Amino acid sequence: STGKHGRLVDGSVQFMTAGGGIVHGGAPCPDMIQHGGPLHGYQTWLALPTSERMTTARTFDFHASDTPVVTSPDGLVRARVLAAQHPVYGATCGALPTRQPITMIHFTLQPGGRVSQAVPAAHSVMVHVSVG
Repeated sequence: STGKHGRLVDGSVQFMTAGGGIVHGGAPCPDMIQHGGPLHGYQTWLALPTSERMTTARTFDFHASDTPVVTSPDGLVRARVLAAQHPVYGATCGALPTRQPITMIHFTLQPGGRVSQAVPAAHSVMVHVSVG
């Protein structure tokens, strides 16, 4: 394990490369445990290329202010760009130090908002709708 501890708050992203091994645990903060409330958290796991599977484990914590946020020209779509090779309303990359090219964007749409996003032809695409 890396011995690192982090505290994730609203809008935070923790990026980790398991590599040669990492102990991963997570729990809500004591206030959340005592008083409850909504908590939306997502984990996405990407396989490392075979040649990098035993690389040194590492983690990076990013706060909301560390990632670019852009808005569509009509103002109906907000895009938080975590990682991207193609422009997203003018932003061309995110902060995540990926070991392979990925596109990861958190879109928030207002009623009537539409998204059309270019991605490399060789990429698979997944869309997860959490509310709406």
